[in-house]
Amino acid sequence: MWLLVGVASGVGTLCRRNLTALLNKRKHFTHSFLATMIINISGSFLLGVFANNYSSWWAYPLLGAGLMGGYTTFSTFNVELVQLMRQKKLSLFVIHMVVTYSLGLIFVALGYWL
Repeated sequence: MWLLVGVASGVGTLCRRNLTALLNKRKHFTHSFLATMIINISGSFLLGVFANNYSSWWAYPLLGAGLMGGYTTFSTFNVELVQLMRQKKLSLFVIHMVVTYSLGLIFVALGYWL
């Protein structure tokens, strides 16, 4: 079972990498943290869906811990926050933190209650 969770995590990581590369090619993405924000918010939504609809002994570990664990990126989010602080871009720091946490919570609830 844990091998499958590891494979699902790898799939999630590849999805994140490809989506990040695609989003960062867009001209309107002037801040690199926007891709991370979109990934974490969409991952929150999907995790809510999985938590409510796929709670069996095998499905949630595979989809939640595996796929979404690889797809979302809490550590990158925190590194980006530190970088914004070090660059003294405090308004972007606050926007990134507040929007990611607020919309993440809203979207996990939406996914859960759909």
